[in-house]
Amino acid sequence: MQMESVVVCQDMVRTKSFDLKQVFNVAYFSGSAAVTCLLSQSFCCPPILVVAVAFFALTVGSLLAVPQRKTFFSTDFELPKFLQILFRASALLIPVAICEMYAACLLADAKLAEGNNFFNRGDYGTAIRSFKEAVALNPHSTKSYVMLCNSHIHLNEDQKAIDNADKALELEPMNSTALGVRAWALNRMGRRAEAMAAALKAVELAPYEGSSHHVMAKVCYDAGQYKAALSACDMLIQFHRYEVEAFELRADVLFKLCQNEEAKLDRNTAAELRWLNGYAPPER
Repeated sequence: MQMESVVVCQDMVRTKSFDLKQVFNVAYFSGSAAVTCLLSQSFCCPPILVVAVAFFALTVGSLLAVPQRKTFFSTDFELPKFLQILFRASALLIPVAICEMYAACLLADAKLAEGNNFFNRGDYGTAIRSFKEAVALNPHSTKSYVMLCNSHIHLNEDQKAIDNADKALELEPMNSTALGVRAWALNRMGRRAEAMAAALKAVELAPYEGSSHHVMAKVCYDAGQYKAALSACDMLIQFHRYEVEAFELRADVLFKLCQNEEAKLDRNTAAELRWLNGYAPPER
């Protein structure tokens, strides 16, 4: 009976120790994830980088501490308890990194959606902050870089728009939107040849998107190539029949080509669309 009591007590101690270990693991994972997110937001860097630095620091700290412990050189080569804990903490950071990467992608999508809402309301400065946070959480998000381009364009920050367009194109070289925004910024900076090359590539990649033809029309117009600009405007209006800017741009081109009557018609159409305050009439 006494032996049975001892066995039961030992089992209870083991169970208690196991339960406490699980509590420690949960607390460690949660704390590591929270600190990683906090540091990631503070320094605008991806969570995986924070985890990598922490893993490196723990591992190096463990290795540097080994020679200071004579126990390590004993016959059984057993590491001291605190070193076991350090190595274990380093190893446990690996699943934290995996979970953080998944969570970061979800948070980045949420920040991207938040930025889009600010962008659509015309609050480009706040939108830029949201898009930057999305990039920090997921530096491989082409959409975040593209939206940063668009936001900087609206604030006339052309060089910043080009820089973000380049980052987007590094991730996705065939992204027509990034090429179009890059062409728009280059054109405003007077770099016509580069702008024309980017616009041509955008139209080639997305011939059925009005935005590609819009930037092509603008680049050709500013370069004095009015016939090419007119052709691009015709394609733009084909895809954006109720866009005021499309008719105004074509009117400008037609005036340059001395087609004044056609230009006046486009001016009147643009005025009607503006009067409608952006609400398109029903299809006929």
